[in-house]
Amino acid sequence: MRGFNILFVIVVIALLSGVAVGGVYVYKNMESGPAVVQEIFGGIASSTSETAEEEATSTPVEAPNTEESAPKAAPKKISELSEPKNTNELAKELNTELPQASIEVDYDTLPYVVSSAKLSEREIDIHTAVLVRCLYATQFYSQSSQPEDELIIVVGSGVFVSSEGHILTAAHVVRKQDFGIDQAGRIWTFDKCQIARTKDFRTSINSNPKVSVGSADFEDVEIIFEPSDTEYQDSNRFDVAVLKLKNPTGNDYVSLYPQLISFPKDMYSLIVIGYPGKDIHLPQNFERFDGVFLEIGSREGSGCSNVSYTQACGWRYSIARAIEDITWFGWTEAGTPSTSARPGFSGAPAFHKGYLVGLATHGKERDTTGVLMGIDFFSILTSRDISQFLSEKGFSF
Repeated sequence: MRGFNILFVIVVIALLSGVAVGGVYVYKNMESGPAVVQEIFGGIASSTSETAEEEATSTPVEAPNTEESAPKAAPKKISELSEPKNTNELAKELNTELPQASIEVDYDTLPYVVSSAKLSEREIDIHTAVLVRCLYATQFYSQSSQPEDELIIVVGSGVFVSSEGHILTAAHVVRKQDFGIDQAGRIWTFDKCQIARTKDFRTSINSNPKVSVGSADFEDVEIIFEPSDTEYQDSNRFDVAVLKLKNPTGNDYVSLYPQLISFPKDMYSLIVIGYPGKDIHLPQNFERFDGVFLEIGSREGSGCSNVSYTQACGWRYSIARAIEDITWFGWTEAGTPSTSARPGFSGAPAFHKGYLVGLATHGKERDTTGVLMGIDFFSILTSRDISQFLSEKGFSF
């Protein structure tokens, strides 16, 4: 289990120290100059033109020929991808002290955690996943001859959890934001949130306001629940919101699995599905992110540090994936494998054996050098914590 311990330490440092989080992009069309893409770090907008340029010019992963007859088998153990290091060497390389939490836990011994082996396999219903976007308009929007230039669009993902059109997403996707005032005196005010669903899941969704404003592909939703500031804790605690279709016409849905799960070790057993996007100018595709379970942990500021796993406080499943393990970039029954843990996955459902086990709230895109080179991370707010938290608010999903 040496490789597991190495990754355990890495993910604690990467996810709990706040090195990089996020999962939603903001599109802001300026009157002059290039559009600025803003990344949301755990619900806090942080961007500059330089950041957007760096993202736009990053080297893409070259996909192999998708005309191959079938996917190749991927390595089962992520630990095989790391050169063995002891913890002191790793700490020295990362130039940081190791956290006290870097101790392996045998979750199968905990009476309130269900072993994955006890769950039967079922199919993932990809029709439950949706793209979520929220629009902010300026005071000139209704009079403008080019209204798309007066919009900011925030994009994430979500999942249907009832036949009446209830949708769960990350709260930081829909939480009201202040975009300030630009040089022209424009002030952006929250307008509405919408969802979109592809017809065959191989067709892209175009969120570019130049072509999507007024499109029948987008359906209006209401935000019927958001956590309070105390419950939210800058997205570190209960980063979940409830939306509802204004005009529901029937939809597939999936229920939250009500307990914590002990997942197989060193195996790809969790799948996050959603609509990530590097740039709002480009269409969003339906993609999957397969991850190896590392630990049940919490984010700094969640309030979980002094309580047990029995209490819902914002516990997260930490998962990781090595880009070297992706040997097939074509279509699969659960979407196209994502090239990275990039924004747009915020609020995306995470599945295990077909069960909804949580929502993606934070992620770290892989580094190009160093210990984390080629490894992406996601932090999944557990379905147990979501279920208990929302039940106290009168919801049962």
